[in-house]
Parts: sequence; structure tokens; C-alpha cells
Amino acid sequence: MASAAAPLKEVVTAAKRILMCRPTHFQVTYSINPWMDMNQKVNRPKAMQQWETLKQTLENCGAQVDVMEADVSIIELYKLVVAFYER
Repeated sequence: MASAAAPLKEVVTAAKRILMCRPTHFQVTYSINPWMDMNQKVNRPKAMQQWETLKQTLENCGAQVDVMEADVSIIELYKLVVAFYER
């Protein structure tokens, strides 16, 4: 059986440095697919545990993971990512 990290090794090969934000402000404020159910509460402890697992897996695959605190008002995070890596 293949490990869960196997597909991530391909990602790490392409991107040796990855920027992540903790899911501190994670919430569902609108619904655009069946997984974004406005009637279900966000399980914040589970979101944090999944985030930690992803971060650790990426690091175990050889990626440098940079962590920054997210601002709740940032919607277009990709612009921040571009600015961060261009510095």
C-alpha cells in the first residue's frame, strides 16, 4: 500500500519552499459546493490537527515550510504569497 506522503513528494520536488498559514480563522461563510455546508459548524480542533499533519508530511518529504499568521481580513491570500516570496 502506498503511503499518503507519496503524492506529496512530487509537490515537494516542484516546490521546495512552501508558505502555510494556520487555520486560526478558518470558517465557512458561504457555500459553493456540498462540502461547504452552512448548517454545519467548523471543527476547529480537527482543522488544526489536519493542518499540523499536512505541515509535518511536507517537511518529512523535504520541503521547507514557512509559517505565517493569517489576518482574518485577507481574502486573496495568493497576492500575499507572491509578495512574500518576491522579497
